[in-house]
Amino acid sequence: MKTPAGLLMVGEWVGQGTPVVAIHGVSSTHLLWQWAAAAAPNVHIVAPDLRGRGSSVDVPGPYGLATHRDDVLAVMDSLGLDKVVLAGMSMGGFVATALANSAPDRFSQIVLVDGGPPMSLPPSPAKTEESADDSPLADRLERTQRTFARVEDYRRSFIGGVGAMLDPDDPLLTDYLRYDLAGQAPELEVRLESEAVRQDAADVFANAPVEKWMAALHHPVTLLHAQWSIGIDSAPAYPQPVVDEWLQRLPLLRARLVPGVDHAGIVMSAGGAREVAAELNRAVAG
Repeated sequence: MKTPAGLLMVGEWVGQGTPVVAIHGVSSTHLLWQWAAAAAPNVHIVAPDLRGRGSSVDVPGPYGLATHRDDVLAVMDSLGLDKVVLAGMSMGGFVATALANSAPDRFSQIVLVDGGPPMSLPPSPAKTEESADDSPLADRLERTQRTFARVEDYRRSFIGGVGAMLDPDDPLLTDYLRYDLAGQAPELEVRLESEAVRQDAADVFANAPVEKWMAALHHPVTLLHAQWSIGIDSAPAYPQPVVDEWLQRLPLLRARLVPGVDHAGIVMSAGGAREVAAELNRAVAG
């Protein structure tokens, strides 16, 4: 899709009924939703690569949640999508709440996947030989500062970080990781702009009014939240007391724990994707 800043790539899985506009996370691409698309083949999913990622990597900043909000709304306008189900995972959940506040009449229901309400910083990833940085999101930023000889090398790095609980032999994961990469072996680069990660994370955790956006929702909203953040027994993005508080604050909110998965696995594993697909089907059915 053409924007004043450049070409924004939009992926689509054609299905039936009300379309779902699905927004990915801070270091991801539209292929984050391919697991849910496989589990819900009848659902029509439209998912952009946000600027600074994937095939939209060359669309420059400014970045930030408000910019992504405006980009997604422009995608909807370009495709003639008048009213849709809105879904967002992780950072995409915050873009979704911003969108729902900005253009409430364009959305019938909202599905938030481990994102949307304010969350605490994720745990630091394990240090690797390539990076001694143990700050949150360091593994995402590290990807932008090196090259990979093969997809297999990138897979090892990914599984060693945010993808700790994912199945390394999953063919969908291979497709996802291959799409991330550009260039020629042995110098494959990840199509992820580091400044986009920094600006967007700053919005999620500090700068944007994410609590205000969440509290102002007047749509039916479902929050799926993972048992862990990164790896077994890690602190979740949404502890149950936090979820319970939001259930008290928002009468139209439903929330459901997805056990046995972490933040990535809630959407990038077969088990997690089945739960996401079930909610998308329910939301489309109205």
